[in-house]
Amino acid sequence: RILNVDKSKPCSCKRVHKKTHGKIGFRELARTIGARWKRLDDEVRGVFKYQAHIEKETYIQKRQAWKAQEAHKAAEQLLRSKASREPQQLVSSREEKEWEPVPAV
Repeated sequence: RILNVDKSKPCSCKRVHKKTHGKIGFRELARTIGARWKRLDDEVRGVFKYQAHIEKETYIQKRQAWKAQEAHKAAEQLLRSKASREPQQLVSSREEKEWEPVPAV
């Protein structure tokens, strides 16, 4: 196969999949894990589900705190941008009024 020498044009060919270790593929790994999960006792599976529940609750709390913090930052930034624009708007509005055409009498 010839390499794409011209870097301005993207290569339209697909990259050949290369196995890194050759022991087990992703599909087989997923099937093995799924089969083992199904064979677990309800008691052991319950421990993992409880841990997952605790982690999910922690994640939700952290996400809500982050969202509140981001909303606060956005509000502060909006207020700063409005405060910095107001004096310029007043000057430009005065300039526009000075340049209005005078009606002919």
